[in-house]
Amino acid sequence: MCPQEFDLIQRIRIEDGVPRVISTRIQVIEGGEDLMSLAINLLKELGFYDKFEEKRTSQYIGYKLKNPRKGAKRYQLILQERKGELCISIPENLLEKNTLKIFNCEQTGEEFPDTVDVLIEQIWVVPSKEDIFLKTIQSKYGKLGLEQLNSEVVGSFYPFCREYEFSGFCGEYEGYVAGMEVEYLAGDFDMASLGDPDTYLTFQEDKLFPYTKQFCIKSPEVVQEFLNTFGKIIMEQN
Repeated sequence: MCPQEFDLIQRIRIEDGVPRVISTRIQVIEGGEDLMSLAINLLKELGFYDKFEEKRTSQYIGYKLKNPRKGAKRYQLILQERKGELCISIPENLLEKNTLKIFNCEQTGEEFPDTVDVLIEQIWVVPSKEDIFLKTIQSKYGKLGLEQLNSEVVGSFYPFCREYEFSGFCGEYEGYVAGMEVEYLAGDFDMASLGDPDTYLTFQEDKLFPYTKQFCIKSPEVVQEFLNTFGKIIMEQN
């Protein structure tokens, strides 16, 4: 059983400049403790403990392969509890195919101007909230925004773009062609344009484990969805 944490709350009255305790109350800290227990139970249900061994320290619980191949001795999952939230770290390489990258475009050079893609944010959309997220994209960025995603919430997304008509002669074999093209533009991106922040998670660097990225979660439902997704991916890849 994980150790419990408590807040000690005292009410003090000052009389003639002298403080006097008039009541004391102990309150269990909610959040991180419950989420940690939930995460451990979920991993057991997934069969995670069949392939991974658990190591507990005062700062975190880490999971390594029981029978690692050469060069695969790092933690594949790390749990760290904080007041009101559970922080889960996973190897950065797992994010490439399972997150949505949001890009902006910047102009470079004066004599020979060019446009380069700049990554401005990377998010994981909560599976049960995908429909809400996609409706927000359609509302904020219209048909072109939604078509980029193609009903998916992974890959690349360019918030600022426009559609234009082109025509011209494209060589002896292609001849004269005409159609519609999409041009990606620069703009001032605001995370608020993605709608309800409960529909997705952002991540941060884990200073203890720099090869991982860390997601901090406050909702039991999102902890469950996150581990159901990435717990299975980690098991499949190891």
